[in-house]
Amino acid sequence: MRHLQPSNEFSDPNFSIPIPGAEVLPGVCWGSTSLIFSPAYWKFVCTMNAMQDNESSFRIGETLREEIVACLLGGHGVSGELSNAAFHHLKRTGILNEKPASQSRIEAALRAPLKFGDRSIRYRYPKQKARFISASLFIFDSATYIPLEPQELRGWLTTMPGIGLKTASWIVRNWLGADCVAILDIHIHRAGVIMGLFSPKDDIGTSYLDMEARFVALAEALGIAASTLDNQIWSELRRVPATVRTRLKNLGITENDRCGLPPRKSKSRRSVSEKAQLSLVD
Repeated sequence: MRHLQPSNEFSDPNFSIPIPGAEVLPGVCWGSTSLIFSPAYWKFVCTMNAMQDNESSFRIGETLREEIVACLLGGHGVSGELSNAAFHHLKRTGILNEKPASQSRIEAALRAPLKFGDRSIRYRYPKQKARFISASLFIFDSATYIPLEPQELRGWLTTMPGIGLKTASWIVRNWLGADCVAILDIHIHRAGVIMGLFSPKDDIGTSYLDMEARFVALAEALGIAASTLDNQIWSELRRVPATVRTRLKNLGITENDRCGLPPRKSKSRRSVSEKAQLSLVD
């Protein structure tokens, strides 16, 4: 993947970057646009992309009900491409239109091979995700009131099986275009560590709201929508793992720091059950 860099062709009178040593937030310096993954770099990349692409919607589904399903199918261990393929497969079967949504029919559909380019692949965790989707849609279909204020909607979504703060934030960001929430995952964590926004020992599982507040504050200081910033970081870091490892290594971050990853399993427990793996999904 080619990293965008400033050029003489880029000219925007509203675009300006303070000197590299200036702080964008206390303890977080701007850096330069040529320093990959610095705040200045993200400011430049997001500004360039905004000039080239006016598409601002992150929605996957056509309804909030569908958006819940689409985001439940994603998460730890499932690529965005795979979760999207599974979602559109479920839509084509018509199963998502059923009320109540059948757990067994959803599971059977998720166990079927999915077309992925010129090959067929299998979706991970079909049993657990079918259970989550069926139970969550039952709650949704039974609701007499569905909040549409971002924070209230996120809180309501976290009452559904399989939906924690990250997945709920993802749904809210996608459906409402909200910038008061952020989808914190390992990529956002690592980008934050590289910028000095987060510590390698920060724990998304226990400190989500505090880390989210710092991320949203960074986006505001950069003059970039939080939804745009987290999507740009996620899109780029997942494609250049070697570059990310190099940047972390140069900062003295070792594999032992894990940087957002769950603790390693001992060698004797490398083969874990699907249920144990699912505990890491959100």
